[in-house]
Amino acid sequence: GAPAVAPKVFVFPPPPEELALAETATLTCLASGFFPRDILLTWTRQDAPLDPRDYSLLGPEPDAGASGTFSLYSKLSVPVEQWRRGDVFTCVVGHDGAAVKFIQRSLDRTAARPASVNVSVVLADSDLVCY
Repeated sequence: GAPAVAPKVFVFPPPPEELALAETATLTCLASGFFPRDILLTWTRQDAPLDPRDYSLLGPEPDAGASGTFSLYSKLSVPVEQWRRGDVFTCVVGHDGAAVKFIQRSLDRTAARPASVNVSVVLADSDLVCY
């Protein structure tokens, strides 16, 4: 058979529009480009395993094209209070292609801050100088 290919694992924070509703926070984990199809994906909160009923799994599904690799998507919904107080959520992926067997990607409120901030500065024409 073909050699095992480790998944690439990405995590995504809850969208700001959802957090504005102040009910739940949905975290997403994507494992993509792996072979063979057999894979394990689970979530932890503060390093404690979460009940599989707390998250959904979609896949593994074949990747588009004829690459022969697969992708798996998971969605975890948590109470918004857990997200806001800074609890750390980790997507844990196990696959035979991974050198360390498990790949972990963590997410918390501080890590999810925007990487760039738009700042507007208004300069007014004035002879007045403030020191």
